[in-house]
Amino acid sequence: MGFFDRLRNSWSLFKVALNFLRRDKSLIAVPILLPIVNLVVFLLAALWVLANFGGPSLPFFVVVIFVSYLASTFLKAAHSWMVYEVALGKNTTLASGLRRAFQNAADVLWFSLVMTVISIIAGAIRGKGGRGGASMLRGATAGIIDFLTSVMGKLVLPAMIVTNKTFRESVEDVRSLSKVLPEAILLEAGLGPLELAAFVVVFFPLLALAILSMTVLPMFAFWTMITFVALTFVLIIALNILKSFVEITYYTLLYLALVKKRKIKGVKDVFYLKF
Repeated sequence: MGFFDRLRNSWSLFKVALNFLRRDKSLIAVPILLPIVNLVVFLLAALWVLANFGGPSLPFFVVVIFVSYLASTFLKAAHSWMVYEVALGKNTTLASGLRRAFQNAADVLWFSLVMTVISIIAGAIRGKGGRGGASMLRGATAGIIDFLTSVMGKLVLPAMIVTNKTFRESVEDVRSLSKVLPEAILLEAGLGPLELAAFVVVFFPLLALAILSMTVLPMFAFWTMITFVALTFVLIIALNILKSFVEITYYTLLYLALVKKRKIKGVKDVFYLKF
């Protein structure tokens, strides 16, 4: 199977993920909560900065990054368990996912701590001064670290939550996870164009409608622009929610199907690797 064939699999996986959502609407709960939680963390951090006129310190940034990772990892762990329950043919709930995440609280904590440390290291590599080739090389190195850490982290998480493995055992199992790395990388490459296409399909008709409205009814131009900006913001949030849902669902199914060898209806033909 060639590169473009694998990219087309992203569309197939998207349909499989939507089929899971049709089977149980509870699966959309975590993707909706994720941007809300991230916004709350950001607002709390901003309020702290405003309340301390001296400005944020390095430890403050570290704490904010850690709390952000911890909150999002906890919710993603809950979603991964919910996908697993639906894959088993069970009805799932957000409460069920949260209970499972709480049961693995120590592993979620360690996962978040390690991801925070790696993120800080990558940021330090990227943030060093300099110009020219050396600066570009550091940026590329930090980007590769971020990308591979993100992909492997998305595979370690379901390994931790779906099985009884600890975080340490899941990390030690990276060798078995590395064989599905091509599938994961190609999903990352494939989701981008799908997301862009969805944005273009909705955005440009909105833009054309806004221009037409301002031309025909210039007295309402201001409110038309406000409405257009608001709808564009809603579109971006909706696409991010959908992307989060597909990503977490995909990596859970990838782990179940290709690592744990679970036979899941409608999933086998999506992946390139053989069972």
